[in-house]
Amino acid sequence: MEIILTKAENHALETCKAHFEKTNEVPNGGQLAFLLELDRSRGYHYIRAFCELGIMKQVKQCVYQWTDISYQVKVHNRTRGKA
Repeated sequence: MEIILTKAENHALETCKAHFEKTNEVPNGGQLAFLLELDRSRGYHYIRAFCELGIMKQVKQCVYQWTDISYQVKVHNRTRGKA
């Protein structure tokens, strides 16, 4: 199945890709949080897109790292604003 990205998603992916190519590290921070918030119901399409772009050495490592970060973002968003 082809992954179709919006302009915003494509921009965020390209930004993260550039970060990875420069530092050889999985991107984090604002751009990653933006990708995670876009639409989790699409089954982590951004992880597959990253793998298809060829910037991750191992798909498993990529998925584990990103799903862990996704969980942290979800927990943060659930607890944000509560007393």
